[in-house]
Amino acid sequence: MWGRTLSASTSWLAQCVKRQRARPLNSAVRFHRPMGPFREGWTAAEINAVIERNDPLEVLYVPIVVSMDPPDREWAEKICESLAHHRDERVRANAILGFGHLARTCREITSGRVLPLVAAALTDASAAVRGNAEIAAEDI
Repeated sequence: MWGRTLSASTSWLAQCVKRQRARPLNSAVRFHRPMGPFREGWTAAEINAVIERNDPLEVLYVPIVVSMDPPDREWAEKICESLAHHRDERVRANAILGFGHLARTCREITSGRVLPLVAAALTDASAAVRGNAEIAAEDI
């Protein structure tokens, strides 16, 4: 690409844009997709149903959804706390990341509950959990 002239590069870009526009609206690459099983305007009942089903491919979204715009910070903390002990590393990683989101969005966190979990996550066997613990620790 770097050896191309501007007109060739512009033509290449135009082709990429044309291909992107040709995609149907329901294609895999869209903006504003729902977060996993959740849509905008989720309810606590939907959160509880997903947790009860305990499908890791659904549950991994729960801590992110509840921590980005929590109706109640303490409720969201408790959700993240319970999921921080989940058997699936992706769920644990997102639960720990959720604490960072809560600290950032609410500007408050229950340190006695959260800090020991984040500290423990820094030594988790999973690199994803450890990485999210570092991010959460910076946000807290």
